[in-house]
Amino acid sequence: MPQIPPSLAALGYVPLEELSNKRCLMIGVEGETNTGKNEFAFSAPGPIGVLQLDRNIDGVAHNPKPPETRSKDGIYLKLITTLGNIGTKGQAPPELKKAYLDDWNHFYAEHKKILAIPELATVVYDGASDDWEIQRLAEFGTLSQIPSILYDSANASRKKMIRDMYDSGKNIIATHKVTDVYEDVKDAQGNPVMNERGKTKQAKTGEYRRQGFHDTKYLFQIQLRMLKKDAYFNETLKRQMPLKFGCKILECKPRQELKGEELWGDECNFAGLVSLIWPDVPLEEWGL
Repeated sequence: MPQIPPSLAALGYVPLEELSNKRCLMIGVEGETNTGKNEFAFSAPGPIGVLQLDRNIDGVAHNPKPPETRSKDGIYLKLITTLGNIGTKGQAPPELKKAYLDDWNHFYAEHKKILAIPELATVVYDGASDDWEIQRLAEFGTLSQIPSILYDSANASRKKMIRDMYDSGKNIIATHKVTDVYEDVKDAQGNPVMNERGKTKQAKTGEYRRQGFHDTKYLFQIQLRMLKKDAYFNETLKRQMPLKFGCKILECKPRQELKGEELWGDECNFAGLVSLIWPDVPLEEWGL
């Protein structure tokens, strides 16, 4: 590696190689319910701190047979209680807008605190779809009919929050819900089919899209879609096939040729992912 010129070092510049040796990742994890988002997050290097906006964590906490890959270095959760969207049509009244703002300020303060805890190797944002919703409610008082031009402030604040995550030097894992993708229904001639209300009929495509901040795919290094194969009886083998969990790599900045690759079973965890991307890097360098 060439010696950095003293004038650059004095101004705080560092060689590219120094950044590339930074053994921490920012991973976005998305998927339907019960597809293993939490267990993937909990396989990261520990100790792990979790800002818990999502609920229904009990099944994971009380799993009688947790995966062997679950961190043994401690997983510590803090439940964040918020008002959430109470379904007000149009702009929220001032008192409700204040409550939304209080929720966001509370969450943002916890975000700053957890990133500053030196003992944590990984921070998990369990419910990143929800914290983006809380931020928008605080900013706009509603989730509907918001002109795109008004998003500039919210987008800038969210990008600052993500920069805080990166600068923490910790592994960051954010879990997201997904929602169905719909498309217009057309007849044999390619014309839109109308419903009883005179609007174009839509149907599910079978695809999903991630809920949450739209630029996450650009700002995180890796995006995963969690997968699940339910147990079934294989007629050819004449035996019961077990439930299997897996993940698909949707985005991978370190190695873009891995986009579309799937990891199943014992490989679907943090160790399996980093071993696939960096096969020559010992797991000890990741803190595993």
